[in-house]
Amino acid sequence: MIERCRAQVPVHQTDSQDISGDPKWHARAGDDVLGALGSRQGGLSLAEAASRLAVHRPNALPPPPTRHPLVRFFSQFQSTLIHALLVAAAAAAVLGHGLDATVIVAVVLVNAIVVSCRRARRKTPLPPSGG
Repeated sequence: MIERCRAQVPVHQTDSQDISGDPKWHARAGDDVLGALGSRQGGLSLAEAASRLAVHRPNALPPPPTRHPLVRFFSQFQSTLIHALLVAAAAAAVLGHGLDATVIVAVVLVNAIVVSCRRARRKTPLPPSGG
């Protein structure tokens, strides 16, 4: 049965083209690749590099989407621990411990502000290097 299955599998060609029609650059000689890309052993001249850059634009990814600061701030309140602290603050307020409730809410707010600022700073992309 294995021999019958092998007989039905088509044999792959080993030319320099793969199924999609793109060249297999790793299988070609270096001079062939340079010729196909319009390059040379020493690299492109400054004029050629500038003209290709003008045509094809820089090879860079688009910046990632950013979240609005308020969305980032309110996302800090999705933790179960934060919910428990807010329930404790509400219970303290109901029981007449206003100072305790105020301190708990203040700690939760300061935590949300600090974490939001740290995440905003971490998400800020580095400026491109000039070298």
